[in-house]
Amino acid sequence: MLTRLIAHQITKKAHQTTASLRFRDTILPADAPVAVELFDQLRDSFRNGNPVAGAFLTAGGTVSPFQQILTRYLEANTDPAFVTFTRDAMSLLRNEMAGQQAATGGQTIKAWMKDKRAS
Repeated sequence: MLTRLIAHQITKKAHQTTASLRFRDTILPADAPVAVELFDQLRDSFRNGNPVAGAFLTAGGTVSPFQQILTRYLEANTDPAFVTFTRDAMSLLRNEMAGQQAATGGQTIKAWMKDKRAS
């Protein structure tokens, strides 16, 4: 079940080393028909595509910045903490994209789901 959803924008042109961020201030209503439809389409595209998994590897066993901001969100588990988490994640993405010559911007959707079986 979708519990939190937000969209942000990152602007970067290929072969540039800077990117700008545009943030949404509040989460989208997770039960709104447009939010449910958007999330269903995103979920279906991942199921029908080739999903990729990754790991947060750091030197010397340190905790990655993404893991740190995710942990803060999980500990708070509030709407404002989710907004902060997504903004911090976008800043990390912007910094990574700056070093990637071919990277371009776009919209990012961040969603949080609750497993119906866990209720």
